[in-house]
Amino acid sequence: MILDWRKFVLRSDIKSLPLEEQRRKFLSEQLYHDNLLSEQKQRQYEFYMSQMQTKGGNGTGGFSGQGIDGPIAGATVTSNVGTTTTNAIGVFKFSKKPSGPITLTGGTDSITGVAFEGELIGYPEYKTISPITTFAHYLKEASVEDSKVPTLTIDEAITKTFVSSSDYFGIDLPIENKDVILQKDYVGEAIANNNKIGISAQAVSTQIEAIAETVGVALDGSVIATKSRDKGDTIPQFSSRNRKRTAYAALGRQVSKGGRIDPGTITREVVFFNPLNGRIETGGVEFENASALGNQITATIRELSELAKQEQYTNNYLTTRIQAVNRAQKTVIKDETRSAVENKGSFSNINTVSTSRAVEDALKQIEKDKANETTPVLDGIPQTITNPAFWQARKDKSGKEQTVELSLKVIEKSYYYFGTEKDLPILMKGTPGKEPGVINYTPSEFPYATTELSGISLDAPCEIRTRSVDEKTEIITNTVYTFRPFVSSKGERAPNVGLRLSSISITQEKPR
Repeated sequence: MILDWRKFVLRSDIKSLPLEEQRRKFLSEQLYHDNLLSEQKQRQYEFYMSQMQTKGGNGTGGFSGQGIDGPIAGATVTSNVGTTTTNAIGVFKFSKKPSGPITLTGGTDSITGVAFEGELIGYPEYKTISPITTFAHYLKEASVEDSKVPTLTIDEAITKTFVSSSDYFGIDLPIENKDVILQKDYVGEAIANNNKIGISAQAVSTQIEAIAETVGVALDGSVIATKSRDKGDTIPQFSSRNRKRTAYAALGRQVSKGGRIDPGTITREVVFFNPLNGRIETGGVEFENASALGNQITATIRELSELAKQEQYTNNYLTTRIQAVNRAQKTVIKDETRSAVENKGSFSNINTVSTSRAVEDALKQIEKDKANETTPVLDGIPQTITNPAFWQARKDKSGKEQTVELSLKVIEKSYYYFGTEKDLPILMKGTPGKEPGVINYTPSEFPYATTELSGISLDAPCEIRTRSVDEKTEIITNTVYTFRPFVSSKGERAPNVGLRLSSISITQEKPR
């Protein structure tokens, strides 16, 4: 059941906190747990597991976790309690629970079939080791380096990654579903449990890895790397073993300072040993064609953020598309990187490569008795909200807070969502397609406002209220849909706000 914001902020442990901290705690306490699978979904999940399952790594006791880009098979996992290997679905086991960071290296992505380069970092508080936990680790490390920002614990870095995900990645990672992403195989959740949050997690993970992979490979094509080779020297941080670690660290610094991913400034945060002068350089690296790298990363970010918002389509299709981007980035784009930054070639279009038969056909089958969907398929029949009225808390002149009706300028007669409220589906609008009877669905976006009634604030739940009357019985049905606002996209002056459904309340009034 969703919390009441108005009552929440009056709690003695909350009311003295800054607004942003109040919002973070409010969202954290709305965690929604629903781990029950239907019989059909359980069978699908078992199929997903059995497709890649091997013996070992699943005993009882001790500590077990999972390495995920897609699931990473055959990787080496190291902690302070020993070293082990992942099985075919990325699962690993230690005889006792580690303390401190856990690292994963090597192995092969079980969905894309691509060998995993670099290192992922996780913590025993979380069952998964993924690009998301790795990003949070380097966000934490950046805060330790920079005296101008507060030093973060790993839990605070994780929370910041989720709460600020729209700013960082252009993709909303609901903190309410943090456990789905950090404690479960979010790829399996998307496929077997039709959980749309698993799609967002895949898109964010692929985006992070795409940046680290591309920047990492580019380092050896930098001007300083070329000069060093001409002198017979190499730069340790640019080696194939270390380059992604170097890129991850640069990404953490850039986001810590700028509050968002800026493809044009990531390489300015690269730290490395310069063999030409014997010093540690902290001013970044230069390329013959730096814009090529920034443009390619921007294109990949755009591709993945758009896919993450297409909740009207099946998770089979969306997983296929995201994992195809993952494979394309780590094969074709990776191979093109060095020549592109040295101004000796160019990058292919990421959409063209990722939708090619060569890439899509190389992916493993992800759902039982069904080929991977490479063309859009609607995810069932959308739920409809008709004749909506929008309500949200506002303060009056005396400072008293009350829920009032908003006066948004653009109001559709009907809105739609796909899935159930447990998945926090995005509110969508529909527009007629070119063919008769076809409707195209896109995420609804609203203007942002903190106090005015012409926009939606990000700091409190937003309600949509509808009222209908049964002509025969004259019974009145009142429905209240409660939504969590999030930053859907950047506007010219302020962000555009999207809405995720979190609960539905229905009451009826009998005729007098």
